[in-house]
Amino acid sequence: MKGQYIRIFVVFIGFMTFVSATAAARGTRDIDHNPQEETLTPGPRAENRVEINDEARRVLAEVATRQAQGPHVNIDPTTTALVLVEMQGEWLAPAGRLRRFAIDRGAAIDAAADRALVALSAARNAGLSVVHVGLRFAEGHPELGRGFYGLRGIQPITNVFVDGTPGAEFDPRFTPTRGDFVAEGRTGGSAFAGSNLETILRNNDVETIIVVGYATDVCVESTMRQGHDLGFNVIVLNDATASFAPALHDHVIEHSVRHWGIALSTDQLVARVGGE
Repeated sequence: MKGQYIRIFVVFIGFMTFVSATAAARGTRDIDHNPQEETLTPGPRAENRVEINDEARRVLAEVATRQAQGPHVNIDPTTTALVLVEMQGEWLAPAGRLRRFAIDRGAAIDAAADRALVALSAARNAGLSVVHVGLRFAEGHPELGRGFYGLRGIQPITNVFVDGTPGAEFDPRFTPTRGDFVAEGRTGGSAFAGSNLETILRNNDVETIIVVGYATDVCVESTMRQGHDLGFNVIVLNDATASFAPALHDHVIEHSVRHWGIALSTDQLVARVGGE
């Protein structure tokens, strides 16, 4: 079993390294690019990568105008919730299993946690709803059945988020406090999958969710997509999320978020809800 785990780990890191190197070679990652842009208006770099016609430009301009009136401009604490995805030991503890897969050995994960703490403080002080959404499974992950693919296939192999273990506990910095909500029952990639998250949000008149956590291209993106399809306005904090490799995070922020919501930085959030 140990040998199998090591082989999977080596293959996983090799794949992540390949993705990162390929993206860098093709110029899809611009280290000086600011992913905090709040409209869909394509900038010079975007135009160099993707050709669009005049009709597309017209539509994008109209979308940008509509977005400028969106709830991210003047965030209403009474209808907005901060959703924290997997602020747990598997990501944040020194011995966490998932941080071992990160190319930078967890540096980006830790940086995102620091920003998420700022967002959490600001949200609580401003009176936003706060919802913690983790993952917890019985030993052997029987809740996932005989899954072969995706998270249902890999989680039992890596043995992550087993209830009662340090990896399944919320990081002490993100311990829920009085007034916070803790969603229960989650079994899938999205924070909504199998959980009572939607019920919590609907019962508290939430219309807009602000998503932080891990991993950007897996559970954060899944949450963003499902939140959009359920009718919520979705904001992703681009510096309070992270993934196994920078290229994976950047792709979601630069190319995926625009279809399902909008990206803000933590500083932008703090400025709009009234400080830390």
